[in-house]
Amino acid sequence: MGAGIAAAFTRVGIRVVGVLNGRSNTSRERANKAGVEDLADLGELVRQSEIVFSIAPSNVAVELARRVAELASRSRSNLMFVEANPVSKEKLKRIVSAFESSQVNLVDACIIGLPPTENWRPTLFVAGRDLGPLMLLDNIAFDIAIIDNCVGSASAVKVTYDALSKGVNAFLTLVFLAAERQGILDTFVDVVSRSQPDLLARAKRSIPWIPADVDRFISEMDTVKEMLDGLDLPSSFAAAAGEILEIYRTSRFANETRRDRDVSRDFRETIVGLGEIAGKTSR
Repeated sequence: MGAGIAAAFTRVGIRVVGVLNGRSNTSRERANKAGVEDLADLGELVRQSEIVFSIAPSNVAVELARRVAELASRSRSNLMFVEANPVSKEKLKRIVSAFESSQVNLVDACIIGLPPTENWRPTLFVAGRDLGPLMLLDNIAFDIAIIDNCVGSASAVKVTYDALSKGVNAFLTLVFLAAERQGILDTFVDVVSRSQPDLLARAKRSIPWIPADVDRFISEMDTVKEMLDGLDLPSSFAAAAGEILEIYRTSRFANETRRDRDVSRDFRETIVGLGEIAGKTSR
């Protein structure tokens, strides 16, 4: 997602900077291709940036926010920090706390949709105050939709949306694996094509792609579980979805990425491949 957003900005002449030291060769290659200018360290990034977008795995979001807050307190008073990761309510509280003693404008955000291309933009849902500088970026890498001025609203939208989108994909995986295990996969596909064609279309579109993103999906379902626990709602659903997604991570498709996934592998081949190890994995 980050590289796609960077590329959309640099295509229209907006300067994008990052710190690539310590990143994998693949990440560095994507960033370089997107036109990201590599800086020496995070301190330099904070000094040179007007807006910092945090688009990272949720398990590093809090520490990244703390580091930016500390650096900004020394050198900046007009920085905007856009927290765009799928974080739980508890993690967001820690992020808010990190910026309390600084003058950084913290914006809560979530990205819904696939990474931007020249013909497509996801939506950036935002919640916060004084959004003028951010709104100047509307309709470039993403379409911006303002929820309200309450930090926390966008994160809640993101995690709840993940429960829906990743949860449905996990459930579809489960039922088609159950059909494969019982030797009725082709018959079951025919039944679903007649009664639930939209769900079958989603399964055929989504299931072959899941291996390329499965680590992120599992992390996001962990965050969904935290959310449901905090709301005193049943969370075993999220734990089960994570367990289903673990099957992808231990399958022969586990090493695929978005860049090198086997695009010739269809839905049926994916289900059959997952069926080879389903039942042997538990979290």
